[in-house]
Amino acid sequence: MNTEIKIAISWSRLPPYAAKLIAKAINISNQPVTIISSKPAALQAEVEQCVSQPIVWVDINQDISWSDLKMDVPQIFFQSGWFSTTFTGLGSEVKRNGGKVICITDNCWKNTLRQWIGALVFRLRYRNCFDAVWVPGKSGTQLMRFYGMPKNKIYQGLYSSDPQVFYSQKSIDKRGKKFIFVGQLIERKGIRLLIRAFSKFTQNYPEWKLHVIGNGVLVDELLEAPNIVYEGFKAPKDVAKSLRNSRFLILPSYEEHWGLVVHEAALSGCGLITSDTVGSYIDLVDENNGIVFKNNSVDSLYKAMMDAASFEDEKLQLVQTASQSKASEYSPFKWAETFIQIVSEFDSETIEKQEHKSIRLK
Repeated sequence: MNTEIKIAISWSRLPPYAAKLIAKAINISNQPVTIISSKPAALQAEVEQCVSQPIVWVDINQDISWSDLKMDVPQIFFQSGWFSTTFTGLGSEVKRNGGKVICITDNCWKNTLRQWIGALVFRLRYRNCFDAVWVPGKSGTQLMRFYGMPKNKIYQGLYSSDPQVFYSQKSIDKRGKKFIFVGQLIERKGIRLLIRAFSKFTQNYPEWKLHVIGNGVLVDELLEAPNIVYEGFKAPKDVAKSLRNSRFLILPSYEEHWGLVVHEAALSGCGLITSDTVGSYIDLVDENNGIVFKNNSVDSLYKAMMDAASFEDEKLQLVQTASQSKASEYSPFKWAETFIQIVSEFDSETIEKQEHKSIRLK
């Protein structure tokens, strides 16, 4: 890779896991990378510690230029989505300067009217803004192909959990009879659906518990339900401990672009129960390690719980092995490899284009 190339990456409300991915790429590639982000809702100090370099904090709804940030225009810019005024403005400036813009997005295929309209808008307004896109998995690839991006300009593996934090320690059949949910306690996450299905389930399996980690407006409804253990909000290392002691993750979201917790649970050796609207289920869940149930259906989720509770020890061990195998396809190292691949593929092309532009200006 050319050591002179200038790279910048933007990320809305940069979370610790993403900061670690970027730090890994910087370390392996030995390339300086400017990081631009809006401030996260929490754990800002941890994010800054992960990357061991200053982060350029911005308001993502401001119209600013690279000169406003006191920076030269980079040759390669990883742009977070296409809805932020700040990031789209910076990306447009990179394109005008002859650079390359790679869109990073976690939107997944839903086959909704909004996406059909979105495909037209994207092709007319945004398609020429991006030289490539980086998505989490197969569902994101399907969406971006539908939006008009060439197959060879779509990269997968945008998200990954930290295997040094999330890992399996105890055989799943030796863990307690425990389901776990991790996430916001809001309507979109299917909390009310989860409560109803689990209440029905405990009539047949009263020895099973549902542990819940997170916070949100529906916490009071959760506390009123039987056999549910509310653990509150936890830091990632404590979430990891809870996952290592659980048999199955349940993620009943009505809408979930990817669902990083599914990968965290898979790394932890859990079985996976997700709705069919969770973006990552195509990549991380199959008949060997979990159950995909019909979105917004109490009966479908109830049946999934019943099936999971009936697994014998031998089946549970196969579930654990399969989850860890699928989880291994995503890692910070593989993220760094993809980052390096993208930069390498656009490196010489970008430099050559900018040199021609400089000659014309002279």
